[in-house]
Amino acid sequence: MAVVWRPSNLLIWAVGTAVGMIVVSGLASGAMMMALRVRRLVPRDARVGQPLVLQYEVRNASWIWPAFAVSVRESALGPSQGWLVSVGPGERCMVELAWWPERRGEVQLLDVIAQSSFPFGLVGKRVT
Repeated sequence: MAVVWRPSNLLIWAVGTAVGMIVVSGLASGAMMMALRVRRLVPRDARVGQPLVLQYEVRNASWIWPAFAVSVRESALGPSQGWLVSVGPGERCMVELAWWPERRGEVQLLDVIAQSSFPFGLVGKRVT
């Protein structure tokens, strides 16, 4: 509103544009992430020192909005993550995540986290 009344103030215009981009980023990524459904497929047995490939089926339940730049990771495995470039409305895609077990024993895979900060990378949203 301040830009409309005084269009010569460049600082107010820049701050207003930045705030507008943050709001648009939050709304777009929030709407996009709420329609995603992620399902872990049953992994095979793992061996120490050999990569275990975990597979996930990502489904976009929205009939309007596509999903872009989605990363999928396990909360128990740390920073390993798989990436998905895009999933169209009503589509299903597969994401693979490689993980190297460091010791023997049972690993409990609890939560799958899908997150994205599309379109501007300012506000990230995640679905667990």
